[in-house]
Amino acid sequence: MTTLAALYGIERRWPSLVLALLTGFVTAVRPVGLALTAAFLWSVLTRRETTLRVKVVLVLLLTPLASCGLLAYMGYQWQAFGTPWGFALTQQHWRFLSPKDHSLLTKLASLAMLEPIWGVYQPGYPRYWENSITVEPLLFNLYFWNPILFILAGVLLVLGGWQRWLSGSECVLGAGLLGIPYLTRSYEMSMASHGRFAAVVVVNYLVIGRLLSGRPSWIMTLVYVVSALFLCLITCLYAANYLVF
Repeated sequence: MTTLAALYGIERRWPSLVLALLTGFVTAVRPVGLALTAAFLWSVLTRRETTLRVKVVLVLLLTPLASCGLLAYMGYQWQAFGTPWGFALTQQHWRFLSPKDHSLLTKLASLAMLEPIWGVYQPGYPRYWENSITVEPLLFNLYFWNPILFILAGVLLVLGGWQRWLSGSECVLGAGLLGIPYLTRSYEMSMASHGRFAAVVVVNYLVIGRLLSGRPSWIMTLVYVVSALFLCLITCLYAANYLVF
């Protein structure tokens, strides 16, 4: 809700201090809140009525405030555990069907070639979806669907930007919400949970709304019913301890 409030505030030109505080609060919830920080800073840098010098000063002053939640959390971890990067270091314990080579150069090359995505569908690869503990039927095997859902989210984002349905800040937010998990976790987790990450790209729902606008009511009702049913079934599977992530 705070993310939506910040986006609304950016469009309504709320005071920069208020927007920075809202954005900083979001970064306290999850590190990917930095995507909203980037969107806020983009809105500052693209203000036509502000000179370049003022923009630079505002960015320098407001960036720490727009990241204050994460900075405060890092400060706590530094005091409690001796490192501000505890939230990132603990991720080394979460790996799923990933290659044995975890060197930085290998990871960067894999990401550049989109190997975490197509590797899920390549027989013989460690990431191949059938190597996981599958959920039957295939419709509910999110390990199979994660890359597809992630790509679909990217397509919706590009469509929204191309059609000018999304503002510059909204495009930056969407790109950050997709880019941060892809760059940081897709190699180690073989795209696991990336369908969930794609689902929280809130600006894509504006694009979906545009696509459904003007359609017959029965089509919209069908979309709503199928979506609600799928969400209910996935929730039941998760509660039953199936690996739907």
